[in-house]
Order: sequence, then C-alpha cells, then structure tokens
Amino acid sequence: MRVLVAQSDTSLAEETLGYLAGNEAIELVGVAQDGHEAAQLAVQLRPDLVVLDENLALMNGVQAAQMIWLARPETVVVLVADRVTPELLRQAMRAGVKEVLSRPLKADGLLQAIHGAYSITELRRSQEFAELTDPTRVPRVICVTGAKGGVGKTTIAVNMAVALAYENPDQVVLVDMYQQFGDVALMLNLKPKRTLAELLQLAGDVDSELLMEHLVKHESGLRVLAATHRPRAQKMGVKETAGVLSALKRSFRLVVMDVPPVFDDNTLYLVTHSTVVILVANLYDLTTLNDTRTLYQTLAREFVAPERLRVVLNRVARGNRLQVGDVERTFGHPVAAQIPNDARVAVGAVNAGVPLVMSHPRTAVAQSIRALAHGVAAFNGSQPR
Repeated sequence: MRVLVAQSDTSLAEETLGYLAGNEAIELVGVAQDGHEAAQLAVQLRPDLVVLDENLALMNGVQAAQMIWLARPETVVVLVADRVTPELLRQAMRAGVKEVLSRPLKADGLLQAIHGAYSITELRRSQEFAELTDPTRVPRVICVTGAKGGVGKTTIAVNMAVALAYENPDQVVLVDMYQQFGDVALMLNLKPKRTLAELLQLAGDVDSELLMEHLVKHESGLRVLAATHRPRAQKMGVKETAGVLSALKRSFRLVVMDVPPVFDDNTLYLVTHSTVVILVANLYDLTTLNDTRTLYQTLAREFVAPERLRVVLNRVARGNRLQVGDVERTFGHPVAAQIPNDARVAVGAVNAGVPLVMSHPRTAVAQSIRALAHGVAAFNGSQPR
C-alpha cells in the first residue's frame, strides 16, 4: 500500500508515521502539511491511500478529500477528525471519503482502515474488475426501429447483424421483437424450432442456458432469436422483456433488435435500455418523414439522450422528392447513414433468404450497411450529436 499522510500538527503527524513505520506492507510515499499540498501530492505521487487531518490549513480535510476524489477517484481517502458528527459524515461522504476516524487516533483503527483500503485496491486489480470495466466487454444493445413499417428496417437490422457477426464470432445475437409478423427468420432462410414467444411463456427468470436453447445459428455465425411461428394476440409484458434482454446482455456483446413501429410500454422499455437507437426513414413521402421526426423529438425530449439516437435514411436516390439536407434541417440532427436504393439487390436477397452483405458484398448498399454497423458497434468512436 502506497500511503500519503497530511496532518498540520507535527506531533500528530509523527504519531501517525510511528503507527505506519516498520510495516513492510505499507510504503509511506509522502507527507503534506496542508490540504492544498495534500491534493497536489496525491496527483503527483498516486498513492493508494491518503490519511487527511480534518483541520488542515489552506484547504481543510473535507475540501482536500473532494479535490483528491475528483482528480484520483481510485485513491482511498481516510479522514481523521476531532469529533465525528452526522454532519461531518455527510460532508465526508459527499467528498468521497471512505472512512472517518476520531481522534485520539489509535493504531488498530488506522491499520483497520488501511486494510479496508487494501481490499478495495486489490478488488480494483482483480480480473473481475478488469472485465467489468473493459469497454470492449461492455454489451451494446442496438435497437432498429422507425415510425412506420415498410421502410426497410428489418433488412437493415438483419444485414447489420450479419456484418457484425463476421467480425465478432459468437458475440452477436439478432432478436426479432415482432410478436405477430416477424420476418427475420425468413430473410435468413432459418427454420427455428423454438422462438421468443415460447421463451416468454416459461415461468421464472431466463438464464443463459435456457436462452441458448431458443436460439438458432446462422451460417455467418450470427445467433438468432426468432419472433413466433404464428401470430399471437397476447402482448409481451415489460417484465418478460426485461428478463430476456438481461439474459441476452449477459451472453452476448452485441445485441441487435428489430423492434416494431409501435409506441407502447414494451417498445419504450427496449428503446430506453438500448445503447443506440436507429430510426429508419425514407425520402419517398412527407408523411413518413413527419412521423419519424415526431418520434425522434418525443424520444429525445423525454426518454433517450439525443446522442444515442441515429437517423438512417434508406433507399436514397437522386430522384427522391426530398433531400438529405431537408431532413437534417427538419430534425436539427445529422443523418447518421444513407443507404442507397438498390431494389433489385435488396428484393433478390430477401427472396433468396441470403443477406445482401453476403450475396452482394461489393455493392454500394452492402458497403453502406457495413459502415453503419461499424459505427454503431464502436466502443470508442465519437458520437454524433
């Protein structure tokens, strides 16, 4: 343990140093005389633990602790006070102090605080902590939806997922959230034995093993959770949705969802719990654009941070009545991607059950979808606002 001590009283400092001396597990890296110096040394020396006197000059112990917490949140701070009051504890807690010790300071109390700090430090160095805080391991949920059907969002969701699966083997799952007429399985030429509908009927929490039993694997390496074999009148509840989504995030790094254009509690849950929300529209007619703008404004105003929203224009062509610039001015938001119109390739891919990123990988439409997939799956790229 690398320890920094800051006490303005010379006798108290000597007493504290005496408690620490001779302990081979503790390395005293510095001594500060006031709060200002303590904060500076904490940044410079990078100690594991800082012991602060409440009555420091220039900047008191609580103020110094707050500065240290802001500059080095991984450093554990212990405050030593003349009298421990509820108000002091509240102030210390807001300043990031891990423990408050009362004076006269006792060796066992100080060593106990050091052991507690050591436990925190060891946890930070553990493999579990590394995995939890590694941005490449944090699951990303990509919701593909829109204000209207027929804009090609299922085609985009399927091809994005396949493109991602090629580059991230066994880490991508595509979920068809339609409860009545989902087409994901058809577009991939899959015949799943089990579907999302059967999974939702099972009582209790959905664990990883149960989830995997309901997935079917595509030749690209993509795992697929199909919607249903037949339309169902009963709607999926938010509780069931939450259980499935939780299991998906535990099992896969990239979760792509094809979400129907229905603004209900279930869809709202999926949207608010997604990392990225893709709103697909086209430039064919004003009603689609107007409805998409209304959906975008509603989500951005009440439910989803604007930087998590992506407006994607599908079937873009020179002959479109509306232009991309018109859309960006109307939305007050940049268009994240333009998918060119190529009806022959798109329809042929659907009829053949082969995603166009596989059957026609060099076409402009396939390349644009791959670029979109890379953008929304990136863990360290800049986010458009």
